[in-house]
Amino acid sequence: GGAGGGAEKDGWDGAGGEGERREAACRAGLAGRDEITALVTQAEGRAAAENAGDRSAWAALKKKWGELAASADQPDLRTRFETAAAGYDERQRASREESGQKDRQNLVRLTRLAEKAEALLTKKDAGLRDADHASREIRSALDHPGHFPTREDREGILARLETARKALYPRVQQLREDAEWKRWANVSVQEELCTRAEALAEEEENLGEVAGKLRDLDARWKQAREAPKDKSEELWKRFKTARDVVKGRVDGYFAQQNKEFRSEERRVGNEGR
Repeated sequence: GGAGGGAEKDGWDGAGGEGERREAACRAGLAGRDEITALVTQAEGRAAAENAGDRSAWAALKKKWGELAASADQPDLRTRFETAAAGYDERQRASREESGQKDRQNLVRLTRLAEKAEALLTKKDAGLRDADHASREIRSALDHPGHFPTREDREGILARLETARKALYPRVQQLREDAEWKRWANVSVQEELCTRAEALAEEEENLGEVAGKLRDLDARWKQAREAPKDKSEELWKRFKTARDVVKGRVDGYFAQQNKEFRSEERRVGNEGR
């Protein structure tokens, strides 16, 4: 009886140990699935995000997936992970394409800027406004060049812009000096026009000729209107005061002429009847 009882006990212990091992394996499997599920969910979130993050983070996810799937492969979770991976890869491809397009557009934009600057340098009559604007655009482009399709593209266009900038600088300086000189020279012209307008305001004879002289003064003032502000404002007031006097007399003269003309028309019409 004792021997039989021992055998029975050993059998019972063996069956119990196997059950415990299975239960432990089940718990481990469930824990492994939970971990894989969490990883898959993380992968799906990263793949769906507008900014999918850097590639090193995604590579770490893929490595972890490989480790977990090797020990507890789950077909349904594998399908989800592979779908997320395909989505991530597509986003990366589209992002690279968009980035490449922007880089190409940036190269085209700066190439056109270089061409515009080079064309200005060949024009002898290039104005200060255009030259200064091109110079400012080039400085901005050199300070913030952006990205380019290749390193060679970057080095080539920046060297071209730098060459244009160096050539434009003395041209802009000279144009500024010329413009400043012209502004001061215009002070003398405006003073002369003020004197002539004041003299014209005193003329009494032949207001038809006075009107022609006034038009000439207006045209010359327009040509010489650029002058230092502290001088030009005072001279403009002086010129306008005299001009308004002349303009009032001329307008009155032509109004009277028009009135007499219409009166004569009516008289001739009455006589014709």
